[in-house]
Amino acid sequence: MKTNLLLSSRNLKATIFVSLLFLTGGKSFAQIVKYYANSQTNQVHGVCIGCGVTNPLNAIGPNETDYSVIQVSIGLLARTEQTLIFPNSAYTNKLVIGIGSNGTPLSAQVLGGVSIETFNGDVSNNDYQNLNNDILKLGAADPSKGEIELTMNKPYDRIKINVNGGLLSLGGELRVYYGYQYRDPFISFMAHSELWIKIYRQKVQRLRLSILQEKRYSVRN
Repeated sequence: MKTNLLLSSRNLKATIFVSLLFLTGGKSFAQIVKYYANSQTNQVHGVCIGCGVTNPLNAIGPNETDYSVIQVSIGLLARTEQTLIFPNSAYTNKLVIGIGSNGTPLSAQVLGGVSIETFNGDVSNNDYQNLNNDILKLGAADPSKGEIELTMNKPYDRIKINVNGGLLSLGGELRVYYGYQYRDPFISFMAHSELWIKIYRQKVQRLRLSILQEKRYSVRN
């Protein structure tokens, strides 16, 4: 029995190790399947002349070179939003939005008037936030472009991008190039790792109890 438990424990540990190597190694060469936004809505809040979204359909689909422009007049108490809607709600855990300016280098400070929020249908995920360095990835070749990258742990099928009237540094506009979602296998593995670790610890505990019982039996005989 001790031998079987020991082998079982070792096999489980080996399985975890091999799975981790496969997922982390495979991520480097596995092709990411991108699910692009396939529809959009946009809206202006407040009284604002010159606010709106030009070429709104350019932000959807697999073309990552054209873009929509979210416009808002500088200094007014107004807000323009564009919502990108995706085909999946439960099978992806990463969300990427390509954004840019008309030439101004991007930074979290420059984008201080931009906020995002995800939804599942019309229900908010209560994750409203302003752009910050944790989720903003700047382009190495072109500093006027970047990506918003989110790790999602709730079902979602849309993201709302808000541009407020105080966006002085970008001249009152934000370009949205694309939006896509995908499933990161490493994140999926890590999400279940706590269960794997719990099972492994239970195996080890049973093995220890078995060894202890055999020792006690040997002493009595």
